[in-house]
Amino acid sequence: MKDKTDTTKPAEQPKGSPDVPADAWFAEYVNYVAEPGLMQGYADGRFGPEDNITREQLAAILWRCCKVLQWVRLFAVL
Repeated sequence: MKDKTDTTKPAEQPKGSPDVPADAWFAEYVNYVAEPGLMQGYADGRFGPEDNITREQLAAILWRCCKVLQWVRLFAVL
């Protein structure tokens, strides 16, 4: 039971991912890729940290990385 004077915050759960426990070793990395939108997870809110990714998903992740790094303009010129 928590003491009323305890001001420590509980660990934050990664945004919109109920399948990523806040104390999981990979939770920090999930937040790292989710914040800028590099990886978005599934429509039902799961992130699927133990799922395999498809070629389509990998292509989408790489495209988002290029957009974040502003490499999209480079590819448009080529």
